[in-house]
Amino acid sequence: MKKTCLMLLIFCIAASLLLAASPAVGSWECKSEGEREFTFVLTFTETDGVMTATMASPRGERELSDVQCEGGVVTAKMETERLSMNLRAEIDGNNLKGTVSNDRFEMPFSGTRK
Repeated sequence: MKKTCLMLLIFCIAASLLLAASPAVGSWECKSEGEREFTFVLTFTETDGVMTATMASPRGERELSDVQCEGGVVTAKMETERLSMNLRAEIDGNNLKGTVSNDRFEMPFSGTRK
């Protein structure tokens, strides 16, 4: 009986680790670093292992595509009518630090979980 209970406990722990949400999931209040301050909110969700994200700013809200989170690094793409941008950020607990960039510019930013 003890062996069965121990095996069930190990199985439950392993299943919860495999099904745990990405460390990016949630809303993040972000601010650009540099000459021009720009604030925005990144929101990451995960459903059935598929991540989605939005970026909301005073200019509106945009869906991000190709959202991935591996090893504490989240990446995504954003397309506008005029340009394409890549987002990459490293997550450290309730903080993240990264860049939004394309072939013409790079904007460093940092954020905290809401």
